[in-house]
Amino acid sequence: MKTKLLFLFLFAVLLANLAYAECEIYFFYSETCPYCSKEEIFLDEIETKYPDLNIIRVDVSQNCLFLGRVGY
Repeated sequence: MKTKLLFLFLFAVLLANLAYAECEIYFFYSETCPYCSKEEIFLDEIETKYPDLNIIRVDVSQNCLFLGRVGY
């Protein structure tokens, strides 16, 4: 019984911490990609809805050095 209560307590603490954790989204895009422009609109909407959301935008056509570091 004590083990179950301890598990439930730890699970509740974990859920409480996840609710307040910041979230990062890495958005790799190109200005010439039509799908990317639609995704940009969607990300702008959810960014205003969720203030703890941090969207990191990387233009793949302008960041050749970054792409070399990640293996592209």
